[in-house]
Amino acid sequence: MATILTKKSDSSSAVPTAGDLTNSTGGAELAVNTADKRLFVKNSGGTVVELGTNPSTIDINAGTIDGTAIGASTPSTGAFTTLSSTGNTTLGDASTDTVQANGYMGVGGAGNAAMGLRITSNALTGASQYGIVGDPTGTSGATTLISGIWGRAATAAAAYTVTNLVQLHAAGAVKGAGSTITNQHGVYIADQTQGTNNYGITSLVSSGTDKWNIYASGTAQNYFAGKVGIGATTTGTNFLEVRSSSGSGDIASSRDLLVAGENTIGRYLFGARSDASTYVYPSYIASVGAAAWSVSSTPTYMSFYVTSSGTTTPTERLRISPTEAVFNDPGADYDFRVESDTNTHALFVDAGNSRVGVNNSAPAVALDVTGQIRASTGILFGTDTAAANALDDYEEGTFTPTIVGSTTAGTGTYTGQLGTYTKIGNVVYFYVFVGWSAHTGTGDLQVGALPFTAKNTSNQSPVVNLTASSLTFSNQAYATVFLNTTLIGIRSFSSNAATAAVAMDTAATVIVSGFYYV
Repeated sequence: MATILTKKSDSSSAVPTAGDLTNSTGGAELAVNTADKRLFVKNSGGTVVELGTNPSTIDINAGTIDGTAIGASTPSTGAFTTLSSTGNTTLGDASTDTVQANGYMGVGGAGNAAMGLRITSNALTGASQYGIVGDPTGTSGATTLISGIWGRAATAAAAYTVTNLVQLHAAGAVKGAGSTITNQHGVYIADQTQGTNNYGITSLVSSGTDKWNIYASGTAQNYFAGKVGIGATTTGTNFLEVRSSSGSGDIASSRDLLVAGENTIGRYLFGARSDASTYVYPSYIASVGAAAWSVSSTPTYMSFYVTSSGTTTPTERLRISPTEAVFNDPGADYDFRVESDTNTHALFVDAGNSRVGVNNSAPAVALDVTGQIRASTGILFGTDTAAANALDDYEEGTFTPTIVGSTTAGTGTYTGQLGTYTKIGNVVYFYVFVGWSAHTGTGDLQVGALPFTAKNTSNQSPVVNLTASSLTFSNQAYATVFLNTTLIGIRSFSSNAATAAVAMDTAATVIVSGFYYV
């Protein structure tokens, strides 16, 4: 082995020349700059080579490592079979340098052919320790995206099927003997505050068959401390808001939200926190079966429960079953009210007094109606159920009576015409005043234009009241309604003689009142 001789300099930045050093078979000289802590040697080609710039790093500007050439100003490319470092190692000395490792790499232990980068270090220190930290600082050119960690797995160009392709996989932790893990997180996202819009998780998966933005197939609980919007980016004061830009915005559930007994299929509860750990539910909606429910057996009913003022237990107010809808099924003193656009008590049930009001907020009898009542088939009284006994009509009105000749109806010059009537069921009560100063009719005198046709029943010709002025007749005059017509006949009668018609008169006044059947 050749002898190594040393030279030194205490001057900063001093570098030896080729003439200052020798390199022969008899020995090689080393030059040491003690001020800069730099070491130099002259190689066999006569070039001075710097071997170090400080005690912790070695800078090789020429020569080979494991047969790979190392250049001076422009290093040669190549690969090392094995490159090991036991101290701090810096790869690259500028921000633009790149380092490429082909194959797979191990940090803290041997690499694994199934893993591009395997970190198994057990020498980390500090209260918080990290396997991989992505902490880049984006330059001013990054105007579209800066990503701390970015991954895109790919399959090889070959005919095969992979069961699962996962971009980010959080496996279960391995707990060493004696250690305790208080909180284990598969993915932990700290508060995001620096953006104009801040998102904990963003998923851009479009809709389609077998596609989900979030697919949580585990059976553990799901907890959301903040508000939840489905189809809504803002929820206002609502903790859960469901919207839909098209179609239905309903919530559909095929599983119980809260089960409160074998007959209760499911409940939607509306509640609030009464203290730090207790919730109260003053109202809820329950789907209930009459017995232990199954799909093919017992029908269900839907019940709505609310809490009255001063109480803590919700009471059923409305029950909807397959056959009926019942309000106040428990029979409590709980009124029922339907409001119209102009009336607060369009329909009102006074539960405490068992009374019903229509347009009436204080019914005084069993049925108290403010306004009109219309019954299409009539009104029955008491326990009567016969249709013939129904009061099916009540009507008030006016009409214009006329004078009609039985042979020739004719036309008249009237001094007065007045007719009024009240129809109750099948009975018409009427009043007629008609006066005329001239008339062309011939035959018997008749008053026409009654409002309804008289009933055609034999021996039931109503006799009505008659008063006449300036009317020519013999004996005693009277009036009767002719059956199956709208006419009143003016007739006369005398003792032990048949009745006779009163003839048309050119001028007179008659007043007739009474009733007839229709």
